[in-house]
This record gives sequence, structure tokens and C-alpha cells, in this order.
Amino acid sequence: MRIGTSLVEVGQYNEKVVLNALRRLGPASQRDIAASTQLSVQTVSAIVRHLLSIDVLREIGTDFRGRGRPHVIVDLVPEAAYSIGVHVDPAVTSLVMLDMKGRVVASSDSDEPTLADPVEAMKQTAGRIRELVERTGVPEDRIVGVCMAVPGVVDVANGSLRESVWLPEWQDAPLGALLAEGLGAEKPIPVVKDTISASIGECWVRGGDILDSTMVFVYLGAGIGLGLAVDGEPLAGASGNSGEVGTILKTLGMFEEDSDGGLDNDPALLVERAHGKGAIDGDLPPRADHHAVREALHQVCDKAENGNQEARDILQAAAQRIATLTVGAVELIDADLIVLGGPYFKELQPYYQKAVEDLLAESATQRHRDVQIMESIMDEDAGAIGAAAVVLDRRYTPRSRRTRMEDMPNRN
Repeated sequence: MRIGTSLVEVGQYNEKVVLNALRRLGPASQRDIAASTQLSVQTVSAIVRHLLSIDVLREIGTDFRGRGRPHVIVDLVPEAAYSIGVHVDPAVTSLVMLDMKGRVVASSDSDEPTLADPVEAMKQTAGRIRELVERTGVPEDRIVGVCMAVPGVVDVANGSLRESVWLPEWQDAPLGALLAEGLGAEKPIPVVKDTISASIGECWVRGGDILDSTMVFVYLGAGIGLGLAVDGEPLAGASGNSGEVGTILKTLGMFEEDSDGGLDNDPALLVERAHGKGAIDGDLPPRADHHAVREALHQVCDKAENGNQEARDILQAAAQRIATLTVGAVELIDADLIVLGGPYFKELQPYYQKAVEDLLAESATQRHRDVQIMESIMDEDAGAIGAAAVVLDRRYTPRSRRTRMEDMPNRN
């Protein structure tokens, strides 16, 4: 079904097209923007004048190339808008404030484990958001929204977790409404899957050529997931839950004698296996103590680097599963870019990235085109940065009504 568009929506859409062009091009002249967007110079000129008048764009210089009048160079105003992202992880709840250009203005990480009670957790998160805003001194009218990213299967329409291995007590809790209540907001805060938010964040923060790519984002956190994007637009799926890979990892584990039903790459299981083989010292940390699990994973990686063969074998087997998963996704959507990131990426990079590179080099895909591999620009805060980027993406990126995530129906 084709949906009609009003003239007002056309004007707003074209404004977003111009803003998106500047994210791709960087500072540019109106003529360069027109060439990039296929809008007329006259249309671009009218849009730029309006955006200059409301301080979304600013003039930063003059281009004297060629004959005729010099061209004024314009760019996004970073202070034009700010957004706040919340990432709920079993070990930590992270907050990030981004400016219009995707730069981190402030961040806050809680050292305390995530509370089992979602009502109290959202109340505390709202308090931390208010503290963050007060600390930055950013005027509240410049903050255009808040978004929360969570691990697991999300009910986008109701702002809740349908299912999560990591936060089972939170299932079906109205997280978006609870956080909105704590902030005094009229509408529920949007809740999205963290792998999807990470792919949006990578596109928003990095900008440039990545907005013309077909990307597979490999998210390595307490769990594993994929974020997929084409030309800077996330492939969210029918319910906003694309990137689930549990069944694929379970299938890969079927070829291993000691597989644990698809959880073989979870950090807690890698630590458990290393402990069972004597590859780490001390007692086995409980799975629920995510801080201790992370410290133990550090130790596994250190042992492997220092020649412990048992630790090395465990990490290499895990890396091979990730490589198979990644290259399979690349072939499925014909991707030309792989981004590796997430909270646990730094520890696992020497093994996972090499395995992906090696398997990709053997694939037919790489023989026919160049697939680039890069490290995420967002470091450990990929979930929170991605959530903040979702706000900016929804507000300023041109999307057809069919593909806007905020218009996604409830398909229960």
C-alpha cells in the first residue's frame, strides 16, 4: 500500500535530506549539497536559509574555487540539539549525552549491578539523567529526547522487554512508561534492542561514507547479536528485533561435543570452560556477578596471550563461531562493511577479528568485492551512544513512513 504525503511533510523531508547530506559530506556548499541530494540549488538555498535562521546550520567559511561568486560553506551546529541514551546491561547502566554531530558531551556509568526491580531501577535511572543534565548545563529545551537500549527481545510498541536471558525479572515491565514517569515526561521513553541501536549509533557518530554502505555490526556484550544497516538505515525487522542469532549459534554448537545450546560465546561460559580446564586462577565467579565474570575473562585473555594453550583453544573456538556467523551475515545481505564492537570487544579483538579476516578472505564474497572490516568508533558505550543516536536519527534522518521505527505496529 502506498501512503500519501502532505506538502508539509515533503518540506520537512527535504530539510532532513539536506541535514543528512551534511553528515555524509561534512561542511559543504549549497551547490555540493544540491549535487549530492539531486535537489535544485534554489530548493537547497531556501532550506539552508531556514536552517541558518533557527541555528541548526552555521556558515563556517567560503569556497573560492572556480569562476563566479564564491560559495559559502555551511555545517551542522553541534549545540542545536542534544539527546540522551540509556543502556541497561546486566552489570551496569550507562548514560550518554550526544550533541547534534554525534559527539559525546557527557557520560555516566553506574558501578552497581542492575537492580532486579525494574520500577526502582527506572526511578534511579531518571535521577541519574537529571544529574547528568544539571552537570552539563545544557538547556532542557535543547534536549530533543531520551531513548533506552536493552538486551533481549523488545516490544517496541509497549516499551518493554518480551524476553531476556539477562534480565528475566524485567519481562513485560513497561520500562518506557516507568522512565517517563520518573522524568516527568508526557510520553513513554522509546525502548529499542541494543544491537539495533548500536548500528544506528555507528552510522550517526561516524557519518561520511558509512552512510552509503551495507553494514553488519557484530555486537559483543553479555550476549551476542548483529546490527544490520543499509545506506545508514537500520534493518529493524517486522517487530524491531532483527539481529537475533541464538538459533544460528545453537546450530554451530551442534558440531561441538561440549556445546551449551547456543550460549557457547557468552563471556560467562567462556570463563566457566577456562576455569574447568585450570586456565584461570581462583574460584569460578557466579554467572550473575557480571563484574567478576568480566574480570575473569580478562584473565583468560591474558593467559592465552602468555601462551596458555587451554585458554587459547577456548578463545579460538569462540572466534571461529563468530567468524562463521559474521561472514554468513555478510553473504546474506551482500554487505560491504563489517564493524566489530560492544562492551567485550577489546578483550576478544585479537582472536575474533583475526578469525573474521581469515574466513572472509576464503569466502567467495571477498573474491568478488572488497569487504572492509573496522573497529566500532563507539568503544564500550556502544549501547548508550546508540540509544542517544536513535533519538537524533528519528528526528533528523529522512525516512519513508514505511520504514520509520517509531511507526512500527504492535504485531502481538
